[in-house]
Amino acid sequence: MSFAQRRALQPVQAGPTPYVRAEPVYTNDANAITIISIPILNNPLNDGDVIQYRSSLTGLVWGPGGGGTGGGGGGGTGPTGPSGIDGATGPTGPQGLPGPTGAGSLSVLGTFYGDYIYWNPYTGPSGDWAVGSDRISIGQNAGATGQGLQGVALGPGAAGLYQGDFSVALGGGAGGNTQGAYSVAVGANAGILTQQERAVAVGNSAGGIVQGTGSLAVGTFAGNINQGEYAVALGYQAGFFQQPSKSIIINANDAPLDATTGGFYVNPVTSYPSSAYVLSYDPVSYEVGYIPSAGAGGTGPTGPAGTPGGPTGPTGPTGPTGPV
Repeated sequence: MSFAQRRALQPVQAGPTPYVRAEPVYTNDANAITIISIPILNNPLNDGDVIQYRSSLTGLVWGPGGGGTGGGGGGGTGPTGPSGIDGATGPTGPQGLPGPTGAGSLSVLGTFYGDYIYWNPYTGPSGDWAVGSDRISIGQNAGATGQGLQGVALGPGAAGLYQGDFSVALGGGAGGNTQGAYSVAVGANAGILTQQERAVAVGNSAGGIVQGTGSLAVGTFAGNINQGEYAVALGYQAGFFQQPSKSIIINANDAPLDATTGGFYVNPVTSYPSSAYVLSYDPVSYEVGYIPSAGAGGTGPTGPAGTPGGPTGPTGPTGPTGPV
C-alpha cells in the first residue's frame, strides 16, 4: 500500500475491540484506496491522551501526549485552560494558642462609677495594677500600709503608714505616720507624726508632731510640737511648742507664741494710754466683755442726816494777819 500525501487515523468502535482505520486524505495513486485496520489495545484514561504505536505489543494504545520512545514526539503543551469554580469552604480549624500579652495592656476591671486604678507593688512577684474604690491613694507610697475605710491620701507619702477610718491627708507627708480616725491633715507635713483622732491640721507642718485629740491647728507651724488635747492654735507658729490642753492661742506675729497653762493667749493687743473700759470675763457663761475702768460703780443714794444738838467743837486756830 502506498499513501501519496498524508493519512488520517480515525478510531472506530466495531464490536468489543476498538481499532484505527488509516485512509488517504487525497492522492493521485489509483492503488491508494486500501484501508488498514489496527486494533486499539486500551481505552483513553485522561483528557489529552493520544494514540501511540507500541511495537512490543504490535498494536496501538492510548497514552499521555509527548510521544513514545523513538516516536515523533507529541506536540507542545497547549495553553492553560480557565480555572474551575472554587469549591465550598472547608470547616473551621481548631483555635490556636493565645498570643503573648501586648505591651501596656491592663487586665483589671472596675465595679462602680469612679473606680480607679493604681499600681500595687505588693501584688504578685513583681507588682500589678489594682482597682481602688472605697479608699483613695494617689502618689508615691500614699496610703501604702494600713489605710482605713474611706480614707483619702493624696500626695507623696501622704498617710503612708496607718491611716484611720474616714480620715483625709492632702499634701506630701500629710498624716504620714499614724493618722487617727476622722482626722484631717492638709499641707506639706501637716500632722506628719501621730495625729490623734478628730484632730485638724491645716498648713505647712501644722500639728506636725503629736497633735492631741480634737485639737485644731491652722497656720504654718501652728501647734507644731506636742499640741495638747482640744487645744486651738491659730496663726503662724501659734502654740509652736507644747501647747497645753484646752488652751487657745492666737498669734499674728512673726515670732512663736506659746503658753504654759490652759488659758486664752493673744498677740498682739492694742494698747491705749487711758481708757474708760477694761475687759472682763464671766466664768459662768464663759463670756468676754468690758466694764468701766477702775471698777467704780455709780453714785449711791444719800445717807441719813446726823443727830442734832451735839457738843460744840473746839475753837479753830487764828488765821494769818492780813496785809496793811
